[in-house]
Amino acid sequence: MIHQFAGFEDPHEEIRDGSVFGPVARADFLASYPAGAHLLRHGLRDHPLLNLDALAQLASQLENRHVTHHRGDAPEGLCEKPGESGQAIGSVIRSIGKDGGWASLEQVQRLPGYRELLDEVLKELRPLIQQRTGKVLRAQATIIVLGPGASMPNRFAPEHQLLLQVEGQQVMTIFPRSEVHFGPDGYAADDDNEHEAELAWHDSFSRDGMPFSLAPGQAIYLPAREPHMQSNGETISISLAITWCSEWSAAEADARSFNGLLRKWGRKPQPPQRWPGRNYGKALAWRILKRIPWLH
Repeated sequence: MIHQFAGFEDPHEEIRDGSVFGPVARADFLASYPAGAHLLRHGLRDHPLLNLDALAQLASQLENRHVTHHRGDAPEGLCEKPGESGQAIGSVIRSIGKDGGWASLEQVQRLPGYRELLDEVLKELRPLIQQRTGKVLRAQATIIVLGPGASMPNRFAPEHQLLLQVEGQQVMTIFPRSEVHFGPDGYAADDDNEHEAELAWHDSFSRDGMPFSLAPGQAIYLPAREPHMQSNGETISISLAITWCSEWSAAEADARSFNGLLRKWGRKPQPPQRWPGRNYGKALAWRILKRIPWLH
């Protein structure tokens, strides 16, 4: 069953004062954050910085390392950096509706206008985030453009993530954190806690996935390290992904790094605690030990 808003007819229904999120959306966020995936309404669907022409210009201004493109006719998992296909990235974005594939524009908050856009989204949620998981750390913005029928691979990110659908429709499928995904302690490799990572696909995942349908004006919150994949419909899809670490998720990541060190020493540590557990003991140990190079 695909989860969606029942009777979702007017995405601006409760957003009449120019804010990004209405009171119901903020209440729903507080009720579910940080451990529960949930749907929200937002008011950015017509934002001038998020249309296709604006994104084509944006892509041409980003450093190559912040742009990833997967051609529609390329083998799954084969991604390119700008220039590798012989086509300028701005042209790739403009023609994605015809040529297919997908593009990911990362760290867009480094450019004028998009920093303010990131701040605009987070300013309404920051007090709610801090109430639960402490300070917002390393907030970033990524824009994802999907061509017709495109899909992005099964993956996870170590940060909290909020995906706001701006144009077109897509399905976000979330998978449980299991041994098959993350190994015996329910977590991915302990030595890489800062980067998004793709996960190998197993056919058995399809029966465990929970799909959420997203239309313009809808958003979905994904807990940190939640396995997920995106698949698009018949038209171009544009979405804005806001990610951030929190004091809680940073401690959980450091606890995982400490566990990795213990494994190198032949120990079998308990996995980090999931929310609402705290991992401050292991996190503190790792923050001290990582300053001693010969220990790890």
